[in-house]
Amino acid sequence: MQDLNMLKRIRKSKGMTQQAAADAAGISLRQYQRFDGGEHDLRNASFRIGMAICRALDIKLEELFDHDES
Repeated sequence: MQDLNMLKRIRKSKGMTQQAAADAAGISLRQYQRFDGGEHDLRNASFRIGMAICRALDIKLEELFDHDES
């Protein structure tokens, strides 16, 4: 299950703004904000969008989904 705050935590740990992450992923700021804020679940995004965001944040896709929510 995706931790809805995981994307935001990863982005912030890398010192990136939402705009920088969106630009690096090649998507609109609003589209990125929907994932970063938990409005949209990245699991429901297209593979292309998911991979673009992962490349922008320099992470593997499974890093977003394989965390225990203890």
